[in-house]
Amino acid sequence: MDGCVRGATRCSTNTAEICDADGSYHELADCDDVSERSGAPFVCAYVDETTEDGHITGHTCVPASEADAAAGGGR
Repeated sequence: MDGCVRGATRCSTNTAEICDADGSYHELADCDDVSERSGAPFVCAYVDETTEDGHITGHTCVPASEADAAAGGGR
């Protein structure tokens, strides 16, 4: 048991994880698998944005180029 708050997210290496009701983190998305399937590099990163579907916050897999731009390293 990790002692996390239900619904909390984090990155563990290149995997996005979410906390369950028992206070343990579980894999939400393996960004290496996403990269392999999409043919483009994806990394685990924190997202905080508003879309037409509403406000989204948490850790997930994003294209590596978007993660670079969000960190101020946009090329």
